[in-house]
Amino acid sequence: MSNATLAVVVTSSSSMLPKRGMWILSSYAQRVPTFVIADDSRYSRKVIAGRACATVGKLTFCQWTSVSSVVLVPYCGGLEQHGCCRVFTFLRTAPPLNDWVAFVDDDVYVPECLSRYLPMSMSPLFAPSKHVGAIGGWRWSLCGDKGRPDTEIALPAGYGFANRAFVSKLVQQAPSMIRQCVATPAYNLDVALSFASWQQGINLTAVFDWTDPRVNWMGGQRHLWREESWIYHKVRTRYDFERLHYKRSKMCGMEHDKVKILFTEQYLQTGYKRTRHALTPSLRNEPFDCQ
Repeated sequence: MSNATLAVVVTSSSSMLPKRGMWILSSYAQRVPTFVIADDSRYSRKVIAGRACATVGKLTFCQWTSVSSVVLVPYCGGLEQHGCCRVFTFLRTAPPLNDWVAFVDDDVYVPECLSRYLPMSMSPLFAPSKHVGAIGGWRWSLCGDKGRPDTEIALPAGYGFANRAFVSKLVQQAPSMIRQCVATPAYNLDVALSFASWQQGINLTAVFDWTDPRVNWMGGQRHLWREESWIYHKVRTRYDFERLHYKRSKMCGMEHDKVKILFTEQYLQTGYKRTRHALTPSLRNEPFDCQ
C-alpha cells in the first residue's frame, strides 16, 4: 500500500455551492482534504456567512471541516466555462502540496480509500477518467474538428488525477492557461487539464479511464456504479452523495494488482511538439489557436 497523500479540487460555482458544494462538504470532504472552488459573488458570500474566513492573495478561504475549505475566487465569472479560470487562479495562489490532486466537477464522489493505491511518482503523471481512443494513443480534436493527426490529447469526463510533479507544472503554466481559457470559451476545466497535459507532454495512465476495456472498476456514469467502484461520476442528488458516503467502506475493492500494472503503463504525449504553435517561437506565449 502507498502512503501517498490526496487532495481534491472541486470546480463549483455560486449557483451550485448551496447544493452540490454543501453535499460534498458534508460527505467525502469530511475525510479527504478538499477545496471547493466557487466565484466570489453575493450568492457565495451568503453561503459562507458566519464562517471563519481568511484572505490569501485575492482569494477567500473559508474553513468548512477540519480538512476542507470553500475558496472564493474573484474576477473570473460564475459560469461553468469560467471554472478553468477559477481553478488555475487558485493553483497560482495556493496550490495543494499533496502527492496527488484530483481535479473534479461537483458531480463526482471521491472515495477516501483512493490514497492507499496511488503510487509515489516523481515524474509528471496524469490519470484522466476517459479518452476518445485511437491506435497509438489518445486523440481528440481540440475544437471538435476531425482528422488532426498532430493532436494527441486526453479528454477527461469531469475528473482527472495529477501527481505532484504535474501539479507543479500546472502552477507554472497557470497564467498562460487562464489566457488560453479566456481565448477559447469552450475550455471547461476538464478540457483545460487535457490541453495542459498535452502541451506539457505529460505521461498518461489509463488506470481510471472507464472507457478502457481493461478497467473493470469503473464508476464513470451513474449506470456503471458498483459498490466496488473506485470513483463515481454523475452524482447529482443529495441522496446519492449521502448513500455513497454511507457505503464508503466498500469502495476501492477490486483488482488491486491490475491497478498497479496500469499505473506502470504510461503513454507519453508528443503531439504538441509537432504543431506550428510549438515550432514558432513568436506563438509560444500566445493562446493556442485551435480554430
